[in-house]
Amino acid sequence: MILIIKFLLISLALAKRSYGGTYRYVNKYSGRVHYVGTTNNFRRRHSEHVRDNHYYAGKNYKLIKNPMHKASSEQRYKAEIHEIKKYKPVANIHRGGNGPR
Repeated sequence: MILIIKFLLISLALAKRSYGGTYRYVNKYSGRVHYVGTTNNFRRRHSEHVRDNHYYAGKNYKLIKNPMHKASSEQRYKAEIHEIKKYKPVANIHRGGNGPR
């Protein structure tokens, strides 16, 4: 019984970490959105931004997540396009929705 409960708790923790959606990096001081993106795993994607030395993944910026637990990749791409149009982030090169199919 204890093993089953342990397994369920670990499974829930892992499932919580690997969901996706859209996200944006916002300057803590100005409130300006610098980057909007989409992912199927927030933790992995943030670590990629940090690894690649993107300035907006630094301490002056906060990561705001928009979880989309049941969304398909197409739905996330459409949401990303909408958020890029809305916020006009300075660090986005593309208009969004061009992730892997």
